[in-house]
Amino acid sequence: MLNKINLSILKKPEILAATLIFTFGLSFLIAIRPLETPDEPNNLDRAYQISLGEIFISSQRRSQCYYTGPENKQISHLARGSQVPKSFADFINSFDVNNKYNISVYRQLKVSLNTHSEVTECKTQFQANSPVGYIPQAIAIFFVRLFNGPPILMDYLARFFVLICWTILIALSVKIMPVRKWTFLGIALLPIAIQQSISVSADVLSIAPVALALAIILRSYYEKREKYWKADLIKISILIAVATLAKPVMIAMILLIPFYKKKKALRESNYYVYLILAILTPLLLYLIWNKLSSLNNVSPSYIFSIDAQKSIIMHKHPVHLLENFLSDSVNFLLGGAAFNYFGSFEWLTSNSPALPVIFNYLGPIFLSIILITGYDTKEHLNFIKKRQIKLYNLAVIIVFAGIICADLYALFMIWTPIGANIIEGIQFRYYLAAFFVAGSTIGTKFLCTTEKAYRNFVIISSSFIFIVSLITIIDNYYHIF
Repeated sequence: MLNKINLSILKKPEILAATLIFTFGLSFLIAIRPLETPDEPNNLDRAYQISLGEIFISSQRRSQCYYTGPENKQISHLARGSQVPKSFADFINSFDVNNKYNISVYRQLKVSLNTHSEVTECKTQFQANSPVGYIPQAIAIFFVRLFNGPPILMDYLARFFVLICWTILIALSVKIMPVRKWTFLGIALLPIAIQQSISVSADVLSIAPVALALAIILRSYYEKREKYWKADLIKISILIAVATLAKPVMIAMILLIPFYKKKKALRESNYYVYLILAILTPLLLYLIWNKLSSLNNVSPSYIFSIDAQKSIIMHKHPVHLLENFLSDSVNFLLGGAAFNYFGSFEWLTSNSPALPVIFNYLGPIFLSIILITGYDTKEHLNFIKKRQIKLYNLAVIIVFAGIICADLYALFMIWTPIGANIIEGIQFRYYLAAFFVAGSTIGTKFLCTTEKAYRNFVIISSSFIFIVSLITIIDNYYHIF
């Protein structure tokens, strides 16, 4: 009986993917204490605002605030406060980056939201974030508010809803992908990806839709879908629009829309109309949101003091600012700092030096292997013209570089103080979508193997790295070593 179940799971990769992703994610959800995924307090507050229908907070409720940025530097920003129950504000403010053991889950479960009690302001610098990236979290918080549940339950339920969303979208991507499904699963099972799959940030809806859009595009090179090209283009456009609204740098994905391959579609007169609309829709929706943000004074240049100062320099000395950005980027890359962010938890420590070393160094090795290894068969590759492969792969490289450069620029403008010689605030989670893009190349593998061997390597390696990461998280809290 068990053998039949195992075989059925292996025959349906999407079921295996959903099982692994949900199991790994649920383990992290339980192991990582409340408010301790990156920026969780601010993201939870933003999701709470959206659950109340407050897309933009009144400009009358804003004040000058400071928060600790990279290297403990105080960064100024204008924070707007939403009117929330005092119990929710107390829960949000209970997080202390220097003292992670001050939240008692048991005691917090006894604290009701009590919306009719005293209200106070809860400020966040994330009011510029689009509500699209917080839809699952806002729905979860809305349900808890209906029953006046404890604020900590909002956090856990928001994490759970985000995990469900991530599991569904990545499992669909694996199901649709013709040949790179195990590459996508390997990236989705990186420790940092599992961490983000239970984060209440907008990362899930900025990364998972990119993976699914790539799967639909790549499927068009291996399957005949002449009857469905219109629906496919609409799906791709919507997915990229969602990702862009959740994180603007994903707008680079529109460069891959023209590479959706359909021969017969080219002969239809309305093909180019659909193609142009598919490209323009994400761009127009982002521009509309950006305009609304500016009108309501919640754009990054209005909130963050560094960004505002650099915006002034950009207008007066654009060449100097560009030189500064390129210099800081090169210093970061040459300094080897990028290597330390592959699959690592920068905010976790362990008494055992071996554990961080394992997931800091095995992570990038594992990622490199799954990106350069593949199992494209000759039958698959013969189905595609070499010129089409080259053009598609070139577009993939451009989009990959575009997402990374856009992220670096955003961090340079918002987080990096004027006069710094290296870009600050970089975390590997910002580049997960870029590596999904890199994993969608066709016929460019340096190492070739069978699908079974590749699948087994991904499952065994990712499971080992996950176990080590989970032990590290537990050791961080309970000092088992």
